[in-house]
Amino acid sequence: DIVAGGAGDDTIDGGGGALNRIEFDLTGVTNPELTYTGPTSGVVTSDNHADVQFSNIADILIFNQTGKFSTITIDLSGQPSANDNNPDSIEVKSGGTNSVKVTVNTAELFALDPRQYDALAIIGGNDQETLYVTHASGIVAGPLAFAGGAGADILSVKGNGTTTAVYAPHATVTGSGTVDVDGNVTTFSGLAPIDISAMATASVILPGTNDVLTIENGSDYAMGLSDALRVSGTSGGVDIESVAFFDIGALT
Repeated sequence: DIVAGGAGDDTIDGGGGALNRIEFDLTGVTNPELTYTGPTSGVVTSDNHADVQFSNIADILIFNQTGKFSTITIDLSGQPSANDNNPDSIEVKSGGTNSVKVTVNTAELFALDPRQYDALAIIGGNDQETLYVTHASGIVAGPLAFAGGAGADILSVKGNGTTTAVYAPHATVTGSGTVDVDGNVTTFSGLAPIDISAMATASVILPGTNDVLTIENGSDYAMGLSDALRVSGTSGGVDIESVAFFDIGALT
């Protein structure tokens, strides 16, 4: 179906069909952004067009590849499963050519086409959440941003054994920074510790001066099952987010 919206915001409810989809023509649309508030619901916003609220929609497509979304955001903050006081597991991984899959607690909720967006963002809820960014079956194209919620959230980045990772803590904000895997950057904020694994090489780039680091044996933070080298401390007087390295060829 083709829906012609009026001057105000539009609302589309797909009803009970399992294969409902919306195709957007983004020709001339400035800064279009797609935010999922649930597996089949969300909103499309832009700088120069009315908002489109949708529900019960299985797929969002771009008509004839007439542009792309500047950002696709998966917002878990309002979903019951992310606010039930139980830990949550979120995974972002390659689903093959032109496919990025996002699972929440083992349920595949989103299959995205990276050709349709410039950046992917995930907003956490109030539970303790672990975001796994898995490059093992294919590189997850960045940029990716993860904003942790109220819980003690963890970021776990896994390579494929040949990849290179660079961890860069934020200069002034503890719990924020970036992990770059072969040029694909994950930016994080509001986190507790980090795991980095299965890399040919990994390094820590500190932002300040007068660095004071503690390097000790321990285990990974996400599962606590793998022996790891833990790095913590301060850079320029600011605490860096602790990181556990394991299955790493060389660490600098």
